[in-house]
Amino acid sequence: MQREARRTIMTKKADISSKRLIGIAPTPWACWLTGDATGEAGDLLANELQFIGRATDVVIKVRSPRFGDYLIANEIQFRVDPEMPRRMRSYAGLVEERHRLPVYPVVINIMEAAAPSPSEYRTAFMGFEAVQQYRVINLWELDAAVVLAGNLPALLPFIPIMRGGDNIDIVKQALYALRSDPELADFEEFMAFIAGNVLPIETVRSIMRWDMAILRESPWYNEILQEGVDIGFENAMLSTTSDALQRRFGQPNPALVAQLKQLSPNQLQDVIEVIYTAASQQVVITYVDRLLSH
Repeated sequence: MQREARRTIMTKKADISSKRLIGIAPTPWACWLTGDATGEAGDLLANELQFIGRATDVVIKVRSPRFGDYLIANEIQFRVDPEMPRRMRSYAGLVEERHRLPVYPVVINIMEAAAPSPSEYRTAFMGFEAVQQYRVINLWELDAAVVLAGNLPALLPFIPIMRGGDNIDIVKQALYALRSDPELADFEEFMAFIAGNVLPIETVRSIMRWDMAILRESPWYNEILQEGVDIGFENAMLSTTSDALQRRFGQPNPALVAQLKQLSPNQLQDVIEVIYTAASQQVVITYVDRLLSH
């Protein structure tokens, strides 16, 4: 019975996407981004620009008595990308061309960077100039307590990396807010990953779930790998794998634990799935040996 329950968890699909997160309360999100208190968000438009699009692109249509109808082009990225200015030039232009509405472009950076994020693209060639400006929001510069007190559910999973967000009481308040809303419950695993970048892994795991199966099924997982966000991530995977071994088979084999440190996060996730279905620890050892020999 326990094995079947574990198998069910490991195959669970979860929509932990930026589109779903913003879609829970799009009007407060739009008003916060633009400062347009009169705006009312409508549809979140489908990503029809696949050749430049990613899972973290979200376009919101807004109707405003003050500004008329317009679009917010959201680009959420884990790391400051030096290519983002050029991308935003294309992104904003193509969205405007596709929908024939003015565009308010925004870049949201999640993980703190040493270098500042540009807020415009500018180039000149043979007397011609091209300029694309956009708003930049760095989540680590936001005050966690202020965000927690506001009506911005889309920001709750990011509370731990905000200013003051490494406070355990603040994290617990954000966790309670997530658990209190059925639409946000799946994002607990993602918040756990975010918290693992600023808090000890053991602390994070003691106060919230860390289900890598759910995170892996979400669009954020590929973004994490593509952007190279590895602070806390590999340690978290090792911790998750070791915990799974201990729950299933007792004290892990020391040689096996040493081998696990040589595996990539993707390989560790595969090992976790084997652990939950293997009849013995030797099956896991054989599987890991095979991974390392390839």
